[in-house]
Amino acid sequence: MERLDLYLSKDIIESLIIDGSTCDITINQGFTFNDVNIHNSTGNIKIKNCIAEKIYIENSTGDIDFSNCNDLGITNIETSTGEIYIANTNFEELNVDTTTCDVELSNVVVSNDFKMIGSTSNLYLDGFDANNIEVPLSTGDV
Repeated sequence: MERLDLYLSKDIIESLIIDGSTCDITINQGFTFNDVNIHNSTGNIKIKNCIAEKIYIENSTGDIDFSNCNDLGITNIETSTGEIYIANTNFEELNVDTTTCDVELSNVVVSNDFKMIGSTSNLYLDGFDANNIEVPLSTGDV
C-alpha cells in the first residue's frame, strides 16, 4: 500500500472527495468542511477534531473511527465488515448501514435521528443520547 500525505490549510474547505481503492485515510486537527465524501474499498478511515455539515462514507472492509468531532451535520456511514468506533462526537443526524460489523458509540450525542441497519452487527452504547433511535438489526446485540 502506497502512502500519500496531503496537507491542507485550516480554512473552511468546501468539498473533500476521496475515491480510494486500497488505502488508509486519516483526517485530523481542526478542519472545517461543508461536504465530505469518502468512497474506499479496503482500509481504515479515521476522522478526528473536524467539523462538517454533511459526511458520506462508504467503505467495504476496514475500520472507521471518529473522535473528538463537534458540530457534525448529517452523517451517513455504509460498510460491510470492520468496526466502527465513535467517541466524544456530536452529530445532527447519524445513519449507519452495515453488514457484519461491531459499532461502538461512546459519549456521542445526536440532536435528531440515529438509525443503524445491520444484518449481523452488534451495537454498543456508552454515554449515548439521541432524539430518536431506530435500530432494526437482523441478527446481533444492542
